[in-house]
Amino acid sequence: VHGLRGGSRKTWSHSDDPSLFWPKEWLPTESRFRHIRIHSYGYNADWGEKKGSVLNIHDFGSALLGDINTSPHIRDSADVSWPKHMVQVQGLTSCKHPIVLVGHSMGGLVIKKAYILAKHDPIYRDLAPRFHTIYFLATPHRGADSAQLLNRMMKVTMTHNAKNYINDLIPNSGAIQAINDDFRHIFQNLQLWSFYETVKTNLGVSQALIVEKDSAILGLPEERVQLLNADHRHVCKFKDPSDSNYVTLRNAFVSTIEQIEKKSTGKSTLAAYVIKQLDDCNLDCNYFFFKHGDKSKSSVAALLRSLAYQMALINPQVRLEILSMHGNGVIIDTDDEKTLWRLVFLAKIFRTDFNQPCFWVIDALDECTDFSCFLPMLAKIDNKIPLRVLMTSRPSSVVHTLLLQEKLSVLSKEVTVESSSRDIRCVLEANMRLLPTDDPTACEMLITKILEKSNGCFLWATLVLKELQTTHSEQQIQEVLDSVPSEMDSLYTRILENMAMVPRNQKLAQAILRWTVCAVRPLTVEELKEAIRLDLGEIVPRLERTVESVCGHLIHVDRHSRVQLVHQTVRAFLIQDDIASVFAIDRVRVHSRLAEVCLGYLCSDEMKTSRYRRRRTATRKSVFAEYAAVYFSEHVVRSSASNDHQIMMLNSLFNTNILTWIEIVAQAGNLYFLTQTAKNLKAYMERREAGELVHGTEAVRFLEFGTASALLASGGRQTVVLWDITARARLWTASTEQRVLALAFNQEDTILMATTIANYTAFWNVEDGVELERFCVSDKDENESSTYQRPPTHAQVCGELNLLAVGYRQRPINLWDLEDRSFIGQFHKSAADVYPGPLLVAMAFNPNPDINLIASTYADGDLVVFDPWNQRQHALTEANAQILAASPDGATLATGDSSGTIQIFDFETLRLLYRNTAYDFGIRAITFASNNVRFFDIRVDHCNVWEPSAVVRQLNSGDGSSEFCSEGVAPAIEIAEIEQWDSNQAITAMTTDGTDNLFCGKDNGSIEVYSTKTGQQAQELYSQTANTAVLLLEWNRQASILASVDISSRCQVRKISQKASGRHVAEEPVLDQAMGQAVRQVLFSTNGKLLLISTLSSDNVWSTDGHPCANRSSDSRKSWRWVDCSTTAQKLLLIVDGRIQYFDWQTLDEFPLPPFLQISLEDCSYPPIAGLVRSSQGFAICAYFREPPGYESQARLRLWISSSMNPSNPWIEDLLDFDQIAKDVKAVIGFHKMLLLFLDQSGWICSISADDKSGRKAYTRHFFIPYGWHCSGELIFAVTANGSVALARKDGIVAFHRGLDFEERVLLDNGNGAHLPRTEPQWCSPVLANHVDFPQPADLSDVEHRD
Repeated sequence: VHGLRGGSRKTWSHSDDPSLFWPKEWLPTESRFRHIRIHSYGYNADWGEKKGSVLNIHDFGSALLGDINTSPHIRDSADVSWPKHMVQVQGLTSCKHPIVLVGHSMGGLVIKKAYILAKHDPIYRDLAPRFHTIYFLATPHRGADSAQLLNRMMKVTMTHNAKNYINDLIPNSGAIQAINDDFRHIFQNLQLWSFYETVKTNLGVSQALIVEKDSAILGLPEERVQLLNADHRHVCKFKDPSDSNYVTLRNAFVSTIEQIEKKSTGKSTLAAYVIKQLDDCNLDCNYFFFKHGDKSKSSVAALLRSLAYQMALINPQVRLEILSMHGNGVIIDTDDEKTLWRLVFLAKIFRTDFNQPCFWVIDALDECTDFSCFLPMLAKIDNKIPLRVLMTSRPSSVVHTLLLQEKLSVLSKEVTVESSSRDIRCVLEANMRLLPTDDPTACEMLITKILEKSNGCFLWATLVLKELQTTHSEQQIQEVLDSVPSEMDSLYTRILENMAMVPRNQKLAQAILRWTVCAVRPLTVEELKEAIRLDLGEIVPRLERTVESVCGHLIHVDRHSRVQLVHQTVRAFLIQDDIASVFAIDRVRVHSRLAEVCLGYLCSDEMKTSRYRRRRTATRKSVFAEYAAVYFSEHVVRSSASNDHQIMMLNSLFNTNILTWIEIVAQAGNLYFLTQTAKNLKAYMERREAGELVHGTEAVRFLEFGTASALLASGGRQTVVLWDITARARLWTASTEQRVLALAFNQEDTILMATTIANYTAFWNVEDGVELERFCVSDKDENESSTYQRPPTHAQVCGELNLLAVGYRQRPINLWDLEDRSFIGQFHKSAADVYPGPLLVAMAFNPNPDINLIASTYADGDLVVFDPWNQRQHALTEANAQILAASPDGATLATGDSSGTIQIFDFETLRLLYRNTAYDFGIRAITFASNNVRFFDIRVDHCNVWEPSAVVRQLNSGDGSSEFCSEGVAPAIEIAEIEQWDSNQAITAMTTDGTDNLFCGKDNGSIEVYSTKTGQQAQELYSQTANTAVLLLEWNRQASILASVDISSRCQVRKISQKASGRHVAEEPVLDQAMGQAVRQVLFSTNGKLLLISTLSSDNVWSTDGHPCANRSSDSRKSWRWVDCSTTAQKLLLIVDGRIQYFDWQTLDEFPLPPFLQISLEDCSYPPIAGLVRSSQGFAICAYFREPPGYESQARLRLWISSSMNPSNPWIEDLLDFDQIAKDVKAVIGFHKMLLLFLDQSGWICSISADDKSGRKAYTRHFFIPYGWHCSGELIFAVTANGSVALARKDGIVAFHRGLDFEERVLLDNGNGAHLPRTEPQWCSPVLANHVDFPQPADLSDVEHRD
């Protein structure tokens, strides 16, 4: 479906050449599209026509829906010839073929409207379920600014009349808002793909993105988002089938086709393969695939009818027998399987002659609702009948028992995890092109990781492969590997439902699941037997068979007799918060129960020590003893700290059987368990002392402190709990029965109020929790003559003013006086008679009783302040806010949005005081501290603390103070706003020139100079290849030359000079070479006369005057790094796959003695090398080894004296190994003098001294980088000559000055991270700016960064 001024053929063709109409000429020629029908829809949306048009998006959508419904090619698709086994396996029927819609620009909105109409109109009740997937190509879901400009131009020209559909495209128009609001309620059964443009469209006098990224993305759950490297016009038209954008779109289409076909995996794949082989051999094959939940495919009667029909099609004699039954009036459409078997098979089919053997293939027998009656039928078949039956099933003790009982001649074959893993590897390797990396090494590692996590589960591996096609970063890859695919959710939900249908096994299944999911290590069968005996008081003698049948095959026993989950996604599914099942795992409660079982055993008589040890006969302890003794503390530390019974059990253990516990732990042979228990119990007691409050199983949505007391109210979805903070005690709990929208105390803290979605406010007495009354409200019409009983979307209660504000969808705000329960009036943002109004996003009362105002923000971006008593608007500004919070004194109003922007306004005037445009994680909540200056925001899983100087000045201007600042915080640094950035300007490579300047390579192919003094771009140096990202930069200060490599593997070397004015000048390239393979590293010799270029399969040395010197082929290596050994003349060092080799710079000849110098690590294998850096004077070299993110955590960090690295030295002596902290290293930054700088996982810039003579292994913490700056994407750092640390952030840099002056030394000698005494460690939080200056030391010794 095309967009504005498009056509059914024009939009999808690069030119008038018919061969470029890709939906017709390219797609049908590919094998994956041979069963697909492709249609192109056209309508008149040519804004260039002079005559006007009253048509709008609603009209276009209605026409599209009607044409789809009446088209014989879409309505009647019985002639589409799906493959026979596909129809049976996947359940495809001729009358319900799925429909996939692809919309370009406005066409996507037309499709959305068509789907909305189909869902709401009973006429289309059969058509709506067929909509399977929608592809949006640069669709303006939130409108486009260009539409507004076009509308104005048409009005100015006077030659073109108005077009209503253009008005619909204006940002946040009523039509756009209505479509989005309706669509978000009905999209759940659709697969959504959104593609956005990344190249600006040439508009003649200027260039611009027609549809911005944030408008092209819906932001709905499960939406898949991808970019296309094209402008608005060319996201849907391509020059040839090799166009990367076409390939991206085609691959996405293929994934949808595979999903529609519901490509089977594992057992079903094997069954379908057997069917195909039998067909190819021209043998008589009949088959049936059971499918749980589908009545027509889950009963034995359905199986028998299908087999009889298929046999009649193949065998003429069987067909005559069936027809004779029909002629005699025998009806065989009964659901009684015994009647079918007797009348059709025993009396007719099996009495005919068979010319050749007949094969039955029956898949997923375990999904049959009554399979227990089918196996006895097979046992009664005469052996003379040439029938062979293949059945597949999940492991089932019931099936196994029935086969034994009926004494059937059975050959049983189990599909092992190992054999499935081999097949999974074949599938992954065959689809390697779909993986999100081109690096063969990374590809192989990713395949290995998928195999490890799959545990032989074909379905999971296939779904993950599909999800990985939409990932672009390491973090996204890890999220996919850790998450549960939605298709797995439905499978697990069905299994739990089946388990719940057997009540007598429910408690046993719950116990098995909680021990298997939450045990620290897998329990053996015998350990689990004992754990269940202690937990439930039940003895299960044949547990190894019981676990699989009772737990719906979610649990299995491996060959080492360990009880395991069939797949790690089972754990992820069971611990989700929103599972409505008795088998859901509440981890806190389960760990509390497991801890009590372990402690109960440890405190039992079996663990008691005899007073007379010499006379004591050895008491045989339970097989559960070791687990209970070693791991009880792991459950304690994960349980609720408010559990008093658990504390009493701990006390009992330490007063009775503590010596026996020590003995068992000592027998384990590892003192780690003793020290870890101490740490766990310490953490648990500290948490208990701090006071943990457990609201319940619901997610907590509201927290409100009392204003005049130590009370705290917590609100969940339908539960309110009141707490005494001083005593850390729950006072009472109340149920609201409906979802809570707002929670507040009255001014005296005597009443707690909660407004719900059911249009009532409940009032509780704080003393006893008794509900006093329910005050009902409703949406009034403008004349107050009638009311509407629609659910509210927003509510706010102000205890200080005794007011209630309630908002309804696209309706005015209703205001109520809670003192006399009266209606005050309505606030209309727009005119009172305009409906629908703008969507309300959030509200906030001013808490100061002297300032009777309320703030509200809307979807059109407006922020409004009005008087609730007379409903008059006081101020209005554009803020695009989603979160509102007022300071306690009512002076300021804070706003936050989904892009991470914080703004502070004067509440009464909405004058902007402060803005922090971080373009970071979306803000979920904001609240002020009691001092009215400091405020807090929550983003994802972390909290930021802010104290802007502008707010301090605002407060000072009100009270005359000149020295105000909250205790312990240095004067705030001014924050420079970062403007909206262009992704084409993103920094992709960076190196320092040895001064305060940085050379930065960008995504658009340019190399620019940045100053670390200002954080600003100083100049553009040169452009290497337009719109081709720069991948590597290497600077040699001695020769003043810069090497740059882009993603096309083009390498340039240029001489860089600097004029007296400070401006840099780049000369013409002295070397310009296309390498033909991906370049992994470039390295200059010390004197700058030679350049090493290392690719995937070769190493090349070039002179910097452009001549090749040496070449070396390297095909088999997986990970490697080169470094120049400045202390050894003209020598290169290579670390490759855990070995060190030496080479000559000029010839790349390897030194013969010794050929390899093994890294001394007690013969332990090394993970891949991730970083190799050398100090500026060549004194020390650091090598950092780690697995890629998402793989088994293994890391090494080594420092060597480079002078010891020479051919005459047979071994490399470590200066120090820091493997102890290697896992915590997130990125190695480089050397500053003799300090190796690195970033740890918590965001601290740390250092290790290479010339530490103290003999004590330690590292030093310096300063902290906010989480949002290092949480995702590639980290690009540089260190300047004066010790400033620079971090590339999007299209700019952040420079930290004097950060290394702050020190906190951490000892590693004892392995416990003990802190050394330190002298006044100083700290100042970095703020979002182009550069960060750390002030000179002040009296801030008790201040910690809060994040």
